[in-house]
Amino acid sequence: MFAESSFYPLIAHQITSRRIVKTEFILGVAHMLVNTINVEEFQHIHEKITEVISGLETLRALLSTSEVNAKLDKWGTMVPDFNPLSTAILIYTRFYPRFCEILQQIGASGLVSILSEVDFSSEIKNDLEIYLQATNVNANERGRLFRLAWNISMNAFGSRQSLYERFFFGDPIKMASNIYHSYDKNQSISLVNTFLKNANENSSIGKT
Repeated sequence: MFAESSFYPLIAHQITSRRIVKTEFILGVAHMLVNTINVEEFQHIHEKITEVISGLETLRALLSTSEVNAKLDKWGTMVPDFNPLSTAILIYTRFYPRFCEILQQIGASGLVSILSEVDFSSEIKNDLEIYLQATNVNANERGRLFRLAWNISMNAFGSRQSLYERFFFGDPIKMASNIYHSYDKNQSISLVNTFLKNANENSSIGKT
């Protein structure tokens, strides 16, 4: 049923599309954290944000390639190329935990003391507004952003999401093994054989 219905390429296309949107959201949160605590001048911040950007653009490129190489199956359904999609699925098992780690590294101590709406309605409200304000937002807005980053990367929901993305399509090791066995490596081998053959012929000519 799975093979005849092109289930895997079609579901992999949906999964990759979902993960692209999810990564766009994480990139937005990460960059807002940077702006909120005014750390954009540091190069290690540039590296971290660019790491998320690179992951996002890699997913977009793989999705586009799967669409460009799509073919009609015997039922007349346009089916995306599974090779780039299987690659996208496998690498996201490594991307997503790293994206969460980047949120933790940027948020740093700001993710330790997460306040609630109750705190901003308590007797210490004025103190919170003074000591927890950010460069360009008030303490309440800063708290909402940091709670969002905490929800994505650290709390029970965020931890489950990391596990979910690690194993959504099964065991990553098994996925890698499936790609190894199913990927057509003949063209790459042919390139090397052609190079070695030409190199050998040129070497013989040089000796004569």
